[in-house]
Amino acid sequence: MVKRFLIGMAVFLFFLLVPYQLTRKPDTDILFYIDMPATYEEVPTPFILSGWALDRVAEEGVGIDEIQVYEGEECSGVLLGEGSPAIARPDVIDSYDLDDRYMNSGFEVIVTPPAPGLMTITTCIRSTYTEMFQAVDTRIVIVD
Repeated sequence: MVKRFLIGMAVFLFFLLVPYQLTRKPDTDILFYIDMPATYEEVPTPFILSGWALDRVAEEGVGIDEIQVYEGEECSGVLLGEGSPAIARPDVIDSYDLDDRYMNSGFEVIVTPPAPGLMTITTCIRSTYTEMFQAVDTRIVIVD
């Protein structure tokens, strides 16, 4: 009787959980690159941080809807600038053999540092798929 119950429960759980695994969405598939400034580059106040970002798992558009730049190594604290992808990047499309919906994956963010000197900045992007921010790049710049 107990054996039959355990087998019945195993079969029930199998048919309950397997469809979940088959329909579960994959994690994000983010591609990004910061064109400028380079690490340890001297920058004015304010300066432009530029690059591109996309999420290949997102169902529409480039899959990234916001870019934020923070002072420090986290996606929190002093917000120095924010923007969103809207610049055409045919080089990205060609390099990664992507379809045209990723064309406007480029971005420029005006970053306003609070003081001159060495500064650690972190670029964070928000995926439209997860609707969450994640840090994608941390670098040190020298603010004039």
